[in-house]
Amino acid sequence: KMKKGNEIVNWSNDLTDLPFKNFTANEVDIFLAICYKCQRQGSNLVKIGLSELEQLGNFNAYGKQRLGVCVDSMIKKLLKLYFVDRDDKHYEYFTLFTKFRIDCEDNFIEISVNEPFIYLLNELRSNYTSIELMEHAQLASIYSKAIYKKLRQFRNQKNPYWVVGIDDFRRLLCIPEGYRMCDIDNRVLAVAQKELSEFFADLKITKLYEKPNGKRGRNKVSGFKFSYTASQSDMQNKAKSSKLDDGELDLDDIPF
Repeated sequence: KMKKGNEIVNWSNDLTDLPFKNFTANEVDIFLAICYKCQRQGSNLVKIGLSELEQLGNFNAYGKQRLGVCVDSMIKKLLKLYFVDRDDKHYEYFTLFTKFRIDCEDNFIEISVNEPFIYLLNELRSNYTSIELMEHAQLASIYSKAIYKKLRQFRNQKNPYWVVGIDDFRRLLCIPEGYRMCDIDNRVLAVAQKELSEFFADLKITKLYEKPNGKRGRNKVSGFKFSYTASQSDMQNKAKSSKLDDGELDLDDIPF
């Protein structure tokens, strides 16, 4: 059993790129905690006590009743998230989980992962991200949490960075359409710089610009580059990862 404060969820990068529209910061923490418990379980029904969710999500004195309400709200939003598998003539829609049950009397939930999405938490190859639950839970901003997951995705690079276009950035972080660049500066980037610098050394956020179509006018922000200095442990993990086969990895073999 992992010691408290070192719980890590490993998931496919397909989940890292999933926008959590209308989710609160606490609800995203609950989702991560549930994914942590669903690792290695395939499509089996997984039972999770609310007290364990409270610990994994770092809900200090949150209270079982309030936590149950938060879980219920998160589930309803989660059911609205769907994946589309399509070709020229066929569309298939899937939800991530097939069953979600809350027992308010005995304080637990039961959940099972939908068959098409077992790979997101189980069949991990090189295309995965490791996320520390306690670090993620310490971030107050829902925007910082989304950026945190993307920065973790590139942490084993020698010079880790994430470049993202402005439209993809807005979509991934679910930034309100009415936000102007000054709003993004104050409510997203400034907060992220402050919160994430604790976990990513020398974090630097750089604006990328494109010239206007005409000859006149100011240059327009086209995206952002987030860069930071890789830690010694991350570089050691990269060395270990390079020795592993390209085949399927067991979670025990994945270096953290």
